[in-house]
Amino acid sequence: MTQYPIIHINGQVSQHISVLDRGFAYGDGFFETCRVYNNKIHLWDLHLKRILNTAKQLLIPIEKDLLENQIQHILQKNNLEHAVLKIQITRGETSRGYSFPENLLPNYILFLSETSHLDIPSWLGGVTVGICNIRLSSNPTLAGLKHLNRLENVLARAELKSESSEGLLLDQQNNLIEGTMSNLFLVKDNTLVTPDLTAAGVCGVMREAIMTIYAVQLNIPVIQKKLTLDDMGEAEEIFLCNSLIGIWPVKKCVREKTSVFALGEVTRKLQVELIRHVTS
Repeated sequence: MTQYPIIHINGQVSQHISVLDRGFAYGDGFFETCRVYNNKIHLWDLHLKRILNTAKQLLIPIEKDLLENQIQHILQKNNLEHAVLKIQITRGETSRGYSFPENLLPNYILFLSETSHLDIPSWLGGVTVGICNIRLSSNPTLAGLKHLNRLENVLARAELKSESSEGLLLDQQNNLIEGTMSNLFLVKDNTLVTPDLTAAGVCGVMREAIMTIYAVQLNIPVIQKKLTLDDMGEAEEIFLCNSLIGIWPVKKCVREKTSVFALGEVTRKLQVELIRHVTS
């Protein structure tokens, strides 16, 4: 029986990488986490777009065809109905020091894991969230990118109490940014409102799909703007999203004064559209 996760490094089955790898030494790289349905990556076009954009911004010279061939190989070899594929790309291996040669070859690491169907109780019943104490740093150069430096998220996740499925993160200016592992949408006056991520946070693929595909098909307006906790308190609906969980309605936010939210019609319509997109 196959033991998961299956790990490929540069196209070969392996679980070992050099300590000289810059992803290990400096967090010099990025990653992408994809949901696989019937052995196909959902929203692959958007994932690939973000991979290429991140590589360009981080000056990592990846080979698109090589990456796609490695992905197809690991998927075809395992042929899983429901899976998670994590793609991690590092700048490669160097001796100590921050500088790197222009001809450095990136390392491509693929993690393929079996997973179950979507979390139906969270989809239907909603989840409870908390507010994390740790604040996200502002850095327009790295904002939006899913780079390997995720210590803020790790420490924020450690704050969560058992009643909360997710924690919400603010930046240093008390702007509401995202969840520890998810993006955030508010619904007000039948309009989707999501935080401006030009200075902090990760521009998730599911967030992009909701804004550019599902909301468009449903004729729901979308606004990106700076948000605060006060805006969240005035929302009619709130939901979280990422490529793995899909869309989770928020039913409660635990803070000084606990807020309760409706599991509303706009969120349900987006969930139905997402499922339709997956099964079509």
